[in-house]
Amino acid sequence: MDSKKPLILLVEDDDIDAFIVNTMLPKFCEQCDIKRVRNGAEATEYFKNTENERPSVVLLDLIMPFMGGKEFLAEMGKDDELKQLPVVVLSSSSSSYDRLECVELGVAKYFVKPLTPDISKEILEMAFVA
Repeated sequence: MDSKKPLILLVEDDDIDAFIVNTMLPKFCEQCDIKRVRNGAEATEYFKNTENERPSVVLLDLIMPFMGGKEFLAEMGKDDELKQLPVVVLSSSSSSYDRLECVELGVAKYFVKPLTPDISKEILEMAFVA
């Protein structure tokens, strides 16, 4: 396995949800790095900067200001390299319509908040496989 630490790009506007992710994931993966941006527009800018490290997995909220998760997924889908990155949605929406739309946009997994230990482990498995 690559000696490089897995990087998780957290796209989340809510400070409490971001705190939970930054508290929960390191319990299962001390060597993981988590980089947070607050919305899809910031995530888009993150990827435009070629000096930024490519994440192993993107952990994405759906409902955010400026550019929501679905809009960001649509932007990612336009880039052949970016659409290969695994994306995990962690949203407060349990709507079957949102789930279906996200699957159509290429999401690897869709989970409803809150983040649990089992969800954390699945996200980290994806980070190590990528």
